[in-house]
Amino acid sequence: MMTTGRLARLGTLATQFQGELNETNDVAKGVLSELPTNGPQVIRGVHVCLYCTREASQGDAIYVNVARFGEREKGDSKATHHRQVRAGFQRKSPQNNFRRLIATLIPAGAYLLESVSYVPAHQSKLPLAFVVAVLNSKLAEWYFRLGSTNAQVSEYQFDVLPCPIFAAEKTPADRALFNAAKAALDTRDYAKVLATLDPACQTAPFPRAVRDVIITATERIIAIESARGDIVRTARSALDLAAHPYQDLIDGLFYRLAGLSAVEAAGLESRLAQML
Repeated sequence: MMTTGRLARLGTLATQFQGELNETNDVAKGVLSELPTNGPQVIRGVHVCLYCTREASQGDAIYVNVARFGEREKGDSKATHHRQVRAGFQRKSPQNNFRRLIATLIPAGAYLLESVSYVPAHQSKLPLAFVVAVLNSKLAEWYFRLGSTNAQVSEYQFDVLPCPIFAAEKTPADRALFNAAKAALDTRDYAKVLATLDPACQTAPFPRAVRDVIITATERIIAIESARGDIVRTARSALDLAAHPYQDLIDGLFYRLAGLSAVEAAGLESRLAQML
C-alpha cells in the first residue's frame, strides 16, 4: 500500500511533540499543583476524546502556574506552543482500548501534560483538522495496531502512519468539485459525495477538493461531539449517532485514496474488528 505513490508518511508532513508539562518534574518546581487558584487546568490524556476534549473521567485535576511556566518561554520554543491551536492525541493508550489513536483539536491557550502528544500549526504542512481526521481514521488505526507492542503512541509510530498525497495548489476545478461534493454533503447524500469524489481519488497527487471535504466532515463531527457535553465514561468509546455518517464518509475516502477496493476495505475493517 505504501509503495503505490499514493501515500506519504505522516511524519514527513507534520511534527509531533510530547505535552510541554511533566507532572513529576513540574510539581517539584512549583509550576504545577492541585490548587485551582494556581491557574488554568492542564489537559491530560484522559481529557482527550474522539474529536473533542471532555472533563476527566479519572485522576485529580492539575493546574499550571502561568507566571512560572512563562519563564521558560524566553529560551524554549516548545514552551510557546500553547499559544496556538494544536492537533492533540492521547500518547498513552492500553492495547485493549477501544481505539489506540484518539485525536482532537486543542484550542490556543491550553496547556498539555506529557500524556498528550500534539502537532502545532507551524509544524504541519497539513491543516490541523485534516491531521485529526487522519489519526481518527480506521486506516490509521489498523496500520498503527500492526506494529504496536506497548501502550505508547511513540514518535516513530506517528511518523510512519499513511497520509494521502495532495496537489500543492488549489485550482478552479478544485473549487467546482468541492462545491458539488459539499452540496451533496449538505443534503446528507453521502453516497453521492463518494460518487462525486471517486474519480478524483484515482491518481496522486489528489485534488485539494477531496482534502477539503474531509476537513468539512471533520469539522461537523467536532461540532456534534462538542455539543454532547459531559457524558459517562462508557459512552466515550462511540461517536454520537449523528456523527457516524460523517466518519463513514471520511473512512470511505481514505480507503479510496489509499487505492483499496471495496473488498479490500471490507477486509481491513474485518481485521480491525478482530484486533479490538
